[in-house]
Amino acid sequence: MLFLSQLIGTAVYDNTDEKVGRIQDVIVKPHADNPQLVGLEIVSGKMKLFVDYKFVESLGEKLSTLNIAQKKLKTFHPHEGDIFLSRDLLERQIVDLAGAKLVRVNDIQLGKVGSKLCLISLAVGSKAIFRRLGVVIVADLFRLHDKFIQWKDVNLVDFTGRSKSNLQLRTLRDELSQLHPADIANIIEDLNAQQSKQLIEALSDVSEELAADVLEEIDEPRRLRSIMMDMPADKAAGIVEEMEPDEAADLMAHLPEEKAEELLELMEEEGSQEVEDLLSYEEGTAGALMSTGFVSVPLDYSVQQTVTYIKKISSEFDSIYYVYAVDKQGVLKGVVSIRTLLIETRTKKIKDLIQPKMITVHVDSGHEEILKKLTKYDLLSICVVDHKKKLLGIVTVDDALRLLVPEA
Repeated sequence: MLFLSQLIGTAVYDNTDEKVGRIQDVIVKPHADNPQLVGLEIVSGKMKLFVDYKFVESLGEKLSTLNIAQKKLKTFHPHEGDIFLSRDLLERQIVDLAGAKLVRVNDIQLGKVGSKLCLISLAVGSKAIFRRLGVVIVADLFRLHDKFIQWKDVNLVDFTGRSKSNLQLRTLRDELSQLHPADIANIIEDLNAQQSKQLIEALSDVSEELAADVLEEIDEPRRLRSIMMDMPADKAAGIVEEMEPDEAADLMAHLPEEKAEELLELMEEEGSQEVEDLLSYEEGTAGALMSTGFVSVPLDYSVQQTVTYIKKISSEFDSIYYVYAVDKQGVLKGVVSIRTLLIETRTKKIKDLIQPKMITVHVDSGHEEILKKLTKYDLLSICVVDHKKKLLGIVTVDDALRLLVPEA
């Protein structure tokens, strides 16, 4: 195995023992698994020479040799899309798709795949830094180890690019979209403002719902503000529409009033009204924390009617555990679990199945009361009501957990 750091600066001699120059870069042709080495960039004084790999006899950390005389070398023209390992990859930020995190390339490992010399993996550990400095003995002294990421598990995040390689944002977007939104959010939080905005826009091209899920997982208000301020208003509004109303309200609260109003005007009326209603509640209260995403049905609904209704609207919810029974004025009368609906006779009425004694919090209740009741009564969610007991929303246990562990 060879490392790029061992090759850069290595003297190159032709088959007449004449010095051609020193290796400045190694060129590979992109490939999903292992990019194949296709040439060397060699410098001698102010002269730059591209040498086709077929003329390379040997590569080593002390010297490299060619199988042809320099004067017989034909000019090698790198193809558009070829990757210059030092210029295009070294010290670049990459996404480790397997580890779902952002790392920096400290060195590059080359090796044989069959008869071809290829890019095998990227070294991202601290030992690689010492190797590049020529003092790997120090790394060994401190028992530092190499950490490698296979090329197939990698993608670049410098979307503007320092090269004309075909490692484009589209590929990164498509592969990242397979990760959990929380993992994508962690990656975005390690990017700069411009990269964050570009990636969210790219994800929204795959799915506005996916982009919305990722934004909901980002816990940095300044980052959210930056993303939304720099994004075209129509695209931003489309993403916000796909967010849960409570999450959208939290996001809007961090935007300048002018920007928030612009986005609300571009949203569909029903969605924007929900968000505006949530924004009216004081920060730190159940009203500001609650979600309006719950399932409620009239008391005289049958089990069959309720199940049919749930099927119709289920795509709007990530999960449904309870159905809330309300009267014509929206006053909370009781709750029934999904389990009960599954085992009861289809003709039974909801009013005959509900648990009427409900644990609730007032819309103006503080976070401490919410946490106490969720914990004391071992609830997955708790209803938020006004002074007339009208059901306004619910606070779920995952939202409550974020109060305790905001960076999770």
